[in-house]
Amino acid sequence: DVYCHNGERTRYEGYCTEVFFTHAMQWIEERQRRGERFFAYLPTNAPHAPLWVPPEDRLAVEEHFAQHEHELPELKPGLRQSIIRFLAMIRNLDGHVGRLRTFLEEKGLAENTLFIFMTDNGSTFGKAYYNAGMRGAKCELWEGGHRVPCFFHWPAAGLNQGRDVDGLTEVQDILPTLADLCGLQAPANL
Repeated sequence: DVYCHNGERTRYEGYCTEVFFTHAMQWIEERQRRGERFFAYLPTNAPHAPLWVPPEDRLAVEEHFAQHEHELPELKPGLRQSIIRFLAMIRNLDGHVGRLRTFLEEKGLAENTLFIFMTDNGSTFGKAYYNAGMRGAKCELWEGGHRVPCFFHWPAAGLNQGRDVDGLTEVQDILPTLADLCGLQAPANL
């Protein structure tokens, strides 16, 4: 596909998520070579429409879906295929998140790198097949519309084991949290 990279349209080989993660890892590696600290923000367009996904991810999800389809409500053929493609995009993204985490380990960066994973909204397809008992979906105010996965991992700071945080948070909580974690004083007018 063609992406805008540093202001220029450039053609790249590979699925979008692969391209984004590969370039992020190359950029991080360059910062490490220079002995520089880094901040990498890697928002992806997947999972999102259009539901284009590599065949290997689609086929893997399709196979798993078929094995468990009897546990789901009956789905119209178009919706079934959309859900499979959406879940395949998540499978692909998950693989690249794992790839990035392995890369950080191999480069000796994982111990003192704050790694944050989060998403922006609840499911678009969840209530059609499984919404974890939550009401609502994307663009709705119920939990199914705004409850999302989020994890922070930073072993050197003691953020290295899973735990549940019962309190509600939102994206605006992250900046002051990061400032506290990094020992930064926020400007008085902020």
